[in-house]
Amino acid sequence: MVAAKKRVQPALEPAAGKPHVVIPAAGLGTRMLPTSARIPKAMIPLREKPIISWILDELIGQGFTSFTIIYGHLGHFLTDYVKRYYSERPGLDITFVEQRELDGVASAIALAEPWVKTPGMLVVLGDTVFQQKLELPDDRSYVMYSPVNDSWRWCLIETDTAGKVVGYVDKPDQAVDTDKALVGIYYLHDARRFFDGVRHIKAGNHRIKNEFQISSALEFYERATPVYGQLVEKWFDCGSKDTYQASKKSMLVAPREFNSLEIHGNTVTKRSKHKAKFLDEINWFVSLPKKLRSYIPTVVDYDLDPDDPFLTLEYVPTPTLSELFLYENLRVEMWRKILINIIDTYMERFRSVKAWESDDWQGDYRRHYLEKTFERIDDVKNNTEFCEMFSYGKVVINGQTFTPYRDLFKRVAEVMFPRISREEDLCLIHGDLCFSNILYDVDGQSFKLVDPRGSFGTMKLGGDLKYDMAKLYHSAVGRYDFITHDLFHLDHRENQFTLTIYASDDHQRIGEILKDTMTQRHKLDLDEIEFIMSILFYSMLPLHQDHPQRMKAFFCIATEALNRVAARVLDK
Repeated sequence: MVAAKKRVQPALEPAAGKPHVVIPAAGLGTRMLPTSARIPKAMIPLREKPIISWILDELIGQGFTSFTIIYGHLGHFLTDYVKRYYSERPGLDITFVEQRELDGVASAIALAEPWVKTPGMLVVLGDTVFQQKLELPDDRSYVMYSPVNDSWRWCLIETDTAGKVVGYVDKPDQAVDTDKALVGIYYLHDARRFFDGVRHIKAGNHRIKNEFQISSALEFYERATPVYGQLVEKWFDCGSKDTYQASKKSMLVAPREFNSLEIHGNTVTKRSKHKAKFLDEINWFVSLPKKLRSYIPTVVDYDLDPDDPFLTLEYVPTPTLSELFLYENLRVEMWRKILINIIDTYMERFRSVKAWESDDWQGDYRRHYLEKTFERIDDVKNNTEFCEMFSYGKVVINGQTFTPYRDLFKRVAEVMFPRISREEDLCLIHGDLCFSNILYDVDGQSFKLVDPRGSFGTMKLGGDLKYDMAKLYHSAVGRYDFITHDLFHLDHRENQFTLTIYASDDHQRIGEILKDTMTQRHKLDLDEIEFIMSILFYSMLPLHQDHPQRMKAFFCIATEALNRVAARVLDK
């Protein structure tokens, strides 16, 4: 048994009397192959963050502060993630314990016994995501259940009229009279009694399908204290490929501020409150040349009615490149293949389509890169909470002094804008080619593009290819996805910022691969790409005023990038 501790911070003040939480996450995840061959099942992404984060964030939000995570298969990816992304939060006590012999969930839970100091404990399996307030009394034990129609997959409970559990049926081979499936959440108000139960079944070698199961330990537990079933209403099962995909679909249609999604079978229908922008998106999909349609989900139906436009596409279950970048255990050389595949395809196939239709392409460059940026910055300056960021005479980021936007941007733009404004770079573009808009099938080495922006200045299909390359650059090098997923820490006092982005050495190497692919393989100008990236980060500031820390992080990244470009071009 190997244990390590790391303290992390709760999202809310911890509530008094919360029990210790045990999260068994050591299994091989055979029902999730091939994905679970690369990463632990608890690290598989679900709507842009891994399963373990959904579990921890929900529990932390409810005031739980003491955790033991049981890891096994590829466990260092799980432990590294939790340490990296939660380590700056004081207030939690997280212990990691390795299960070296994978002989069942009951055995896994028993490994936590030395760290369970509370009378009771809460057990949440590492593939169970839930969103429900837990009411845990001091004198009653509960197991959470949900009705199912595929009983052979589950451990089921039988209850009496008072809700007391009177029997367990573990993954029955034949039809049974109950549909109440245990979802993987157990509250045991007498933790010591449960640990005694595990010792009892191990001493008698009481296994089910060659493993020591929770249900067997609970049968011993119930000889002294009853256990009751409690219905869980909002639960997402991630234990097998089909239930995981169903959970992904359910989370995909969760309410969003501006867009709505409806999934029917293998199609997804999108509507948006931003109708003019959405009409541009629909037109992009339906106007795409035939030779490029393999790079988008199939368009099933659409309507350009200005009052109620909609777009129906095939549902593509593959993860986004953002999810792979943040959470997957892909080798750096695999990332070389991925990035070369995407950039080669873009530069060879998309670039060959001259889809721009403007009589004033130079004006479109100016409107898109300069005028829009000035308007966005003015928007920030009108917000008294953030305008001070543009008043500093110097900006200090991680101890290094930088020239601020107000003194530098126009000087750099005078040099760079004529360089980037080239008619030969106008072609069919996606317009928002960041990692989160690329669905990537690692096994098939293929990708689909979603959520195009649909305009560049007055152009609807065409634009500057360097803009899309800068979008890739701001994901791989600028760490955009880390910021939008709050995987960073920032301190700010007056003009001084300390920004820590929780990226690994492999992320750094992936960024370097992207640079080499762009500059060596396709002869793109790094100064031009990085200048456009600085514009991207500056121009997105007003879009994130409801997330002040993200906004400040974008400001830091933009300032550093602008200064790097200035150092290279202003003295030439």
